[in-house]
Amino acid sequence: ELLIVVDPIDGTRNYVEGNLEFGTLIGIFQQSAGRLTPCFGIVYRPMTSVQRNGNDLGTVTFTSGNGIALHQLL
Repeated sequence: ELLIVVDPIDGTRNYVEGNLEFGTLIGIFQQSAGRLTPCFGIVYRPMTSVQRNGNDLGTVTFTSGNGIALHQLL
């Protein structure tokens, strides 16, 4: 059984105050033996300035269950 948790604006205060350090978090947890274990996470930071083909893009980072970044898309 899986549980998906979404924090639509992590860093709400930063967002409200115009600070660019905020993002959307998605965590996926698996239930096993009565415990929830994190197995995958996604961090999307829309205001991180990265350019590709002349366009500013945010960054997406995928993490393993222990929080180690697996891959960052630009």
